[in-house]
Amino acid sequence: MSDGHLGVKQVKEELHRRWQVSLGASRLRFWLRRWGWRWKRVRKSVKKERDEGLFRFFEADIKALAALEQAGEIKLSSYDESGFDLNPSPVRA
Repeated sequence: MSDGHLGVKQVKEELHRRWQVSLGASRLRFWLRRWGWRWKRVRKSVKKERDEGLFRFFEADIKALAALEQAGEIKLSSYDESGFDLNPSPVRA
């Protein structure tokens, strides 16, 4: 088999191609784990799909906000779409 990174599907296909061995995915995973193989989910990048001009515009915007925070003019905080923040502030109504 190759030295590259292979998923269970590719290993199954390679086993069948080389030695005509057919295993189900769960049985193959069982043996691979037993033999010390590990694998993790691959994170795919969307960098090549982004609009570079728009990205640079917002990057400059964030740098300007960071400069205002350094000057003490604003308090900058960030969170994700769900509202998660590592330093939560109390919500006031």
